[in-house]
Amino acid sequence: TNTCVGPVPLGGDCGGQNGLSDCDFGYCDGNFTTPGKCRPFKDAGAACESYDECGPSLGCSDGVCKRSGFECRGPFLFE
Repeated sequence: TNTCVGPVPLGGDCGGQNGLSDCDFGYCDGNFTTPGKCRPFKDAGAACESYDECGPSLGCSDGVCKRSGFECRGPFLFE
C-alpha cells in the first residue's frame, strides 16, 4: 500500500510479502519469500545461522553469536 509503518513488535508477522520488516528489539526469522515472526535477539554463546539473529555488538561466527570486533587480551593501557 506504499504506507510507512513502524517496527514490528516481537511475535509479529514479517518476511514474505511483508518484506524484511524491521523488528522491534529482534530479528525476522523469515526471508523475502517465506513469512516468519519477529524473534528476540540471541545472546552471546547462542547458536545462530545468520548475523541478524545476534544482539547488538554481536555477530554470527562459526554458528555461534560472538562479540564482533577485536577482543582485548591481558592489560591494555592507553597513554
